[in-house]
Amino acid sequence: MGQLYGGVSTIYLSTDDMSVVEQAHADKRFKILHVSFDRQVFDNNWFIEYRMAEGAVDTKMVSESAVLDAMLLGDCDYFVGR
Repeated sequence: MGQLYGGVSTIYLSTDDMSVVEQAHADKRFKILHVSFDRQVFDNNWFIEYRMAEGAVDTKMVSESAVLDAMLLGDCDYFVGR
């Protein structure tokens, strides 16, 4: 990936899947950054907005994590996603 994207050495992962983070950390060619918090709050069949309205999740934590992800992604030189 470093060669494909012009010598990238630091990667910010915005994912809810910790196995992706662990797999990325195994590749020692890259410095891996990610926001570490309990993302199980997103593992539910209800939309997060409904759970926030019902008081089922910590609205401050959800809001702050979304803003932090957006700020970090906005500072990236490349975005790779599906």
